Amino acid sequence: MIERIFILCLGAAAMVAPAVAAQQPFPVSVDASLSVRTGSGGSYVNRGGAAADLVVGVNLGRSGTGTLVGAVTAGAQSSMGGDLMCVMDREGGCFDTFPVLLSVGALAGVSRSWSSGATTRVLAGPEYFRGENEGGALGLQGRLDASTPLILHTALVLSLRGAVIPRFRGDMLGTTSIGLGLRIQ
Repeated sequence: MIERIFILCLGAAAMVAPAVAAQQPFPVSVDASLSVRTGSGGSYVNRGGAAADLVVGVNLGRSGTGTLVGAVTAGAQSSMGGDLMCVMDREGGCFDTFPVLLSVGALAGVSRSWSSGATTRVLAGPEYFRGENEGGALGLQGRLDASTPLILHTALVLSLRGAVIPRFRGDMLGTTSIGLGLRIQ
């Protein structure tokens, strides 16, 4: 499932790229990345996994500390090998694996460009998380990313993301991921 979502993200980025490249001075950026993820909270096993995300950011204007940025994000997070082991709970059943999560969100923050051409961004905002075969919950995502130019209008992006979901299946959950991807700007 992660692979399909990542391919969808890359396809969306490829469709947007010509329009983004034609704009001056590139107020729009599209990031696609793959990550390793860990989860916290609740009574779950197998908290490690993979994640893929797509971020479309728009430069909204300059501020004293950098450029104000608004962004929308979509992502998917999964656990690895969860069906292969059973950790017994008190009732003799197996603990559930950490949930597979799909998410969409709206972020805002600040971007700063450096003389080397690199940029850093700090973004935060609400995000809606939905579990596989179950309801969803509203949470909060924070994101720090750094990019360095590659060729033409592309950059290599390193991202660190954290999210808190106050009420998911009655538990407070958190996720942390570190990813590597491409930015078209």
